[in-house]
Amino acid sequence: MATSRTRSIPPAPEPPAAATGVGAHAVRLSLAAAFYAGPLDGAWWPGSRDLQREARVLVDGFPSDRGRVHRLVVSAPDWDRTGTRVQTLRGPIRLGVFPRDDLHVVVLTLHDGTRLRLLVVAPATAPGVARSLMEQASAAGNRRDATTLLSAS
Repeated sequence: MATSRTRSIPPAPEPPAAATGVGAHAVRLSLAAAFYAGPLDGAWWPGSRDLQREARVLVDGFPSDRGRVHRLVVSAPDWDRTGTRVQTLRGPIRLGVFPRDDLHVVVLTLHDGTRLRLLVVAPATAPGVARSLMEQASAAGNRRDATTLLSAS
């Protein structure tokens, strides 16, 4: 039986802040052991509503054994501002915005074409609640979408 993995991935060694602006905090990410097994493939708990900063942390800290992020599509209301690209250690990554408000979800497209739907846990969420949401979103057998998980918390 597949189990979920929750881990805090340390950021890559930090280059000069002027070069990339990568913050010093680790990506808070929980991925399902098997992708496409339910409505969500895991959860991401960003440290702020600054998409440029948080997307860099996510992309640069994404586990290489699970793939390499090529593009992000986000819900605009989850962020203070969006954009069309984010500069990462590997270079620019394209950003997109859902054409409708699909709150609290980010879709990651990996280089091999895999698309992952992750619950976005609000930065201000209490740590215990956030950890619980992340575990539920990445649990084997989870059948609840982002809206259902958040409304139950």
